[in-house]
Amino acid sequence: SLPQFVVDAFNVHRLLAIAVMLAAKFNDDAHYSNTYYAKVAGLSLKELNRLEAALLGKLNWRLVVSPDDYEKFVDHVLLAAGMAAN
Repeated sequence: SLPQFVVDAFNVHRLLAIAVMLAAKFNDDAHYSNTYYAKVAGLSLKELNRLEAALLGKLNWRLVVSPDDYEKFVDHVLLAAGMAAN
């Protein structure tokens, strides 16, 4: 299980930027550089690299999501958003 991580107005754009970057790197052989992603996200290259390493560490370097894990996290997101799962 992942340790608790609170997403708020101060970190949501960082989390989204790093998640999109990791998804692009994982799925595409040709992707932009970290310098480009840092510029687009409004982060320094050093911070982006640190966040990338931190997120990969939190995920135990596992970027493949099983269908069961996906459904579990969808349920968590819907619950947090106050919406019932279908």
